[in-house]
Amino acid sequence: MAFAWNYFELVAIDCDAAVLSVGFEVKDTRLVTMKVSTIAVLPLVLAFAGGCNGEGISGSPAGFPHATAERSCGPADGPAVLIYLTSEPFAENPRPPYVVVFIERSVDQLAGQSFSVGADPSQARATRALSTTQSVAATSGTISIESVSTDKAITGSVNLLFPVGRTAGRFTAAWIERFMLCG
Repeated sequence: MAFAWNYFELVAIDCDAAVLSVGFEVKDTRLVTMKVSTIAVLPLVLAFAGGCNGEGISGSPAGFPHATAERSCGPADGPAVLIYLTSEPFAENPRPPYVVVFIERSVDQLAGQSFSVGADPSQARATRALSTTQSVAATSGTISIESVSTDKAITGSVNLLFPVGRTAGRFTAAWIERFMLCG
């Protein structure tokens, strides 16, 4: 049996749960059975638990390492912000898959705020675009904004549950200035 390790990663969703991803490449066509010893995994779990920082979320959301933010309009033509979490940088429109978060507040009202998704859609919503024709809304979760810099870059975290899975992680979204006429 011949195989080579490609990667080994521990990704935090929150302090109560973690996803352990072990990858390997099979060099032949025989069935490979892999057993992971509890003794080998225990130090990794302890190292992860020791790194819990209170927010419980570390690293960018899996599959969405890029983030941008821009001005939008709320349902009553008030100020709002869109935050895009994407797999690659984009200039005009992101290519799926991506997550877009809508917060019905102006950018200068976001710092230090947390928003619930699912219970009160007037506060915040999130959608995950699966393809150019299919998307799903988040059923629950939170969006926490830690800070907004002088250039309007937004730093925060998301922990969102979609029918297709969870998207959780930290982000710093560069502000994209776009002309938006509401009303």
